[in-house]
Amino acid sequence: MLKIFDFSGAHCVFAVNGVNRGILIQYGALTRARLTPSLKFLMKPRYIPVAGDKGPAMITYDELHAQNHTITELSNVLVYLFKDRTMCDTESCCELFYRYMDKVREHIELVDKNLYSQLLAHDDHEIQKLARNFMAGSQEIKRIMAAYTKQWCPRKRGATLAIADHERFLKESGELFNLVLERIQDETEKLYPLIRGLSGNAEHAA
Repeated sequence: MLKIFDFSGAHCVFAVNGVNRGILIQYGALTRARLTPSLKFLMKPRYIPVAGDKGPAMITYDELHAQNHTITELSNVLVYLFKDRTMCDTESCCELFYRYMDKVREHIELVDKNLYSQLLAHDDHEIQKLARNFMAGSQEIKRIMAAYTKQWCPRKRGATLAIADHERFLKESGELFNLVLERIQDETEKLYPLIRGLSGNAEHAA
């Protein structure tokens, strides 16, 4: 999806993905040095239809909370099952594990792609910092998940996990689950309320 910002009155349009018809901007860090003070002041993000574009994604807070609830529920079940070494060798346990990993990846991808643009474009540097912290947190979770998968799931969605050291497996699994749960709590207590307050939309996050 292509989102475009319109600098009303400044005759300047640029795409969030970096390149536009007139200005080159590194949106990830929002290179404000390229903008004059008047352009910064006039920056009013709004969606402009583009040929072939389906329009902005409509993501509700209910949808985000439902995803987080599913992830939390799966992690709670897996914590219980992983305590029994024999359960780790069952196909049912593995299926739940891979479902959990998929749900976490899908949720992080959805949030990363759709929820930060308004925060990164805000004049308040603390709001920008919060968005960047969440983005950095996403990368850290992805890194840890990749290392965890390489260590304990080398067979690529096999019917069993590769657990030579059950104690270590429990420890690293607990650390992964807790990291994701902390992320969910931060989203619920910090990210969603901030976006809701800035947009004034109590139903849609994006």
